[in-house]
Amino acid sequence: MNDKSRSRYRLWLLSLILIGVAVWYFPLPDNGRTARETSKKSATGSSRHNGEQTDAIRRNVLLYIPNANLDYLAVTKEMVDGSQPLELQIRLTLKKLFSPDTERSGFYPESMQVREVFVHDRLAVISLGAKSLTGLNSGLWTELLAVYGIVNTVTLSFDEVDNVKILIDDKETDFFISHVTISTPMAPDMSLIKAGDSQVAGNG
Repeated sequence: MNDKSRSRYRLWLLSLILIGVAVWYFPLPDNGRTARETSKKSATGSSRHNGEQTDAIRRNVLLYIPNANLDYLAVTKEMVDGSQPLELQIRLTLKKLFSPDTERSGFYPESMQVREVFVHDRLAVISLGAKSLTGLNSGLWTELLAVYGIVNTVTLSFDEVDNVKILIDDKETDFFISHVTISTPMAPDMSLIKAGDSQVAGNG
């Protein structure tokens, strides 16, 4: 191969390289995007899709709250973030149960505090702050509704939980206030529920 042929060969090879670089970095006629843009957009779309799936995880929970006349536990539906750990889901559910909003105000005092939630072997251990109970009527029936509002809400909203053990200030105690015993784990009491009733305490 003479010098002229070698020069033409190098020029041809250099042209191929330049064309390859141009195809990679500049828009292609068929889709108007570079290969890098296409790859990046595809990855972002996948991430966004996964993000939407994560954001869309919502868990239905049932709140059992005394009705306006304190005759029974009325049922109201809510949603919590199902992507969170179980203990946090329970804490969020109890926060909604105790929340003094327009639909559920008037029964649990605003001071209700969940100190800790722990789940083991299908038992949910819930520690409430002692000061939380100072604003709650200590009558036998009212106390019963308050306790089973918590127990029914947790056990009937979460398949992972069969029983609830209530602690006060992280300690075991015989009574919730002065009437209802909480010394042992508690199962839900279905006899206190009147399903389908939308009235809850505080709605008048």
